[in-house]
Amino acid sequence: EEIILSAQKAINLGYKTILWSKDTIDWRDKSKKVVYNRATKGISGGDIVLMHPKEHTLEALPDILEYYKQKGLAIVTVSDCIG
Repeated sequence: EEIILSAQKAINLGYKTILWSKDTIDWRDKSKKVVYNRATKGISGGDIVLMHPKEHTLEALPDILEYYKQKGLAIVTVSDCIG
């Protein structure tokens, strides 16, 4: 119920509440391989992948993007995704 009230407050202020469908937990697990696996396992169109500006995430990113490209997925901004 508290989450619903928070979301309604955001709407009242003209904001949208965005949640991710994939969490790489890259802030905790500092492994390029772990980040890659979490960002690619079961990925599908419309998924929002949460990543942070961490060195190991940056190292994994080219491989993650290549995987998405091979799967025919488009990389878009959150604004484009929800628009």
